[in-house]
Amino acid sequence: MHTSQRLQEEIHAQARRDTLTDAYNRRALIEFADKEWSRSVRHDYPLSILSVDIDHFKTFNDQHGHQTGDIALVQVSKAAQAALRSNDIWCRYGGEEFIALLPNTTKDQAMAVAERLRQAVETTMISSPHGSLSVSVSIGVAERSSNHSSLSEVLAISDAALYRAKAAGRNRVFADGD
Repeated sequence: MHTSQRLQEEIHAQARRDTLTDAYNRRALIEFADKEWSRSVRHDYPLSILSVDIDHFKTFNDQHGHQTGDIALVQVSKAAQAALRSNDIWCRYGGEEFIALLPNTTKDQAMAVAERLRQAVETTMISSPHGSLSVSVSIGVAERSSNHSSLSEVLAISDAALYRAKAAGRNRVFADGD
């Protein structure tokens, strides 16, 4: 009975993780986000979101191959997780896009976390058959306010900030209002 319960817990944990990067997956993000959103609204705690995208990833994949692209995804995820704080939640949202959910974090604090994450990725070397390579990320930041009615609204704001960071030359951190 105990083995069955442990196996069930292991399967549940695996269903919440991205198999390549070991980041939480979109399903887990929704679970965590619902809890953190409720907590943030109920206790009036700040809640911030980072939308993170690897710059020029399609070109990187085309030039260096999908295996090297997978290595880059893993290395970016590891660097990001090392740069985040213990209560931050790192999720692979899809492709080369990641989301970091930052509970009890203001926009200014989130900007500092995002910049630390950006620098960590920028200095990470990716081993490949062609030697060491590097990538960069662009990051959009948004904080929940009393005007927002849903997480998807704040995600859209962080995503818009991400696209402004990309338009400004990539390898940057932008927040809503920048």
